[in-house]
Amino acid sequence: MRFFKYVGYLFLFIIIITWLWIFLITFFTPMVVYIKKGDYESLSFLIMVLGMIFIIIGYWFKLWVSGRANASPYIIEYYQNIREKYMLKEKISFTHKVDLWIIDGYSIKIGNRIGITLLSIGAIIYIVNYIL
Repeated sequence: MRFFKYVGYLFLFIIIITWLWIFLITFFTPMVVYIKKGDYESLSFLIMVLGMIFIIIGYWFKLWVSGRANASPYIIEYYQNIREKYMLKEKISFTHKVDLWIIDGYSIKIGNRIGITLLSIGAIIYIVNYIL
């Protein structure tokens, strides 16, 4: 049983690394190009779009996990058991902790904070370079 648990974690981390790589190629490579060219208007637009994407992804994760949690009575009982273990400070897996954090709304909080920060950075870059 332990071997399959480690394989599941390995696949989870491979998926995370793959999405981070896609994210890096999609957003950070153009950012570096815009900085080198001095095209701060496109850079601020890209950063603002990235902020909006983070906000949307935070809400989407909350809806996805809430829909999963309310699917059947068995899953509701499953989450209640995980929450009891978490409250009693028993050891639970990382994926169970992440599920509880997302159900509690941390994905929205984190997504909103990152998104608002990126929107603010994009607006400041635009204001400093084109209005002041």
